[in-house]
Amino acid sequence: MERSECDEEIVKKADKIDAYGVYTFLEKIRTLSANALRERSEQEITTNIDQFVIIRDGEKIIACGEIFQTNNTFTLELGALATDPDYQ
Repeated sequence: MERSECDEEIVKKADKIDAYGVYTFLEKIRTLSANALRERSEQEITTNIDQFVIIRDGEKIIACGEIFQTNNTFTLELGALATDPDYQ
């Protein structure tokens, strides 16, 4: 199904309720990718959850990204950019 606009139910900014799901998703991807992603603790993700955007298929998180500002106020950096292999 094609979408001309971003569906807020599918793509959304993560919140505290999503923290554990983001953590388990990233751990799964980190394991599948031979540790290509930096390890993040559940506490780190919970603390920084407002920096994450997630994509869902129903209740399942299928992709996420972390967007954070560096020391330079004009620079944004992406981290933890991951997609479930079944959806690539």
